[in-house]
Amino acid sequence: MCQQRGNLSGYGNFSVWLFVLILVFAARGMTHHGAMPRSENKALEETPVERNCTASISACVGDCNQDAEVSIDEIVTGVAIALGLSPLPTCTHMDRDGQGDVTIDEIIAAVRAALEGCPLDRGAIYEVRACDDERFRILLVDPQATQLAERILAGEEPQKIVIGDLRCGSGNFNGPWNWHLEPATVGFADVTIELCDGCPSFVETELEYWLDTVRRYCPWSAELLRRVR
Repeated sequence: MCQQRGNLSGYGNFSVWLFVLILVFAARGMTHHGAMPRSENKALEETPVERNCTASISACVGDCNQDAEVSIDEIVTGVAIALGLSPLPTCTHMDRDGQGDVTIDEIIAAVRAALEGCPLDRGAIYEVRACDDERFRILLVDPQATQLAERILAGEEPQKIVIGDLRCGSGNFNGPWNWHLEPATVGFADVTIELCDGCPSFVETELEYWLDTVRRYCPWSAELLRRVR
């Protein structure tokens, strides 16, 4: 379930590439102050309702899969929505102002997020690998936990088990998974009970069971890979 991300360096002069996109917008005839016509497929525009899920951080403009990063592929998706080639639910986070369309300003904001990184109002986001090569992300808000994470990445501490309380929804940082760990509860342990051990895909497949019965997640195979933001 891991997505191959676009590489900005592989696109040459990125400002020229952006300028070309703007020309495409102009050529297609924008209306309503830069907005492109909306898709006529109303069925596809219905957004699924989440199960009382509250995002842990603010959504980043252009972050379609809610992993706290914006890739070239996601920017291209936003352009396709603006041109009426894809429905808005393909990437609702491209519609920053909630007006139901995608404008040049929103595309530019997404490009800026791709170049500079998504703004983060609190804590630090880390990528974790479990079960060979399944990956998920955690948001650490406890300074001591963050310091320990940095020591692990620096090789000053051994890898430890990531543990925290499960919540529904990506939290705007653990996409494309439909769950995340409550930031205030996330920490590291040397030993945990077996009940909360499992692969990220196990949690996704049996989400209601994990949320309502297990309630915590502690993959024994966890390996901290990098700091995202």
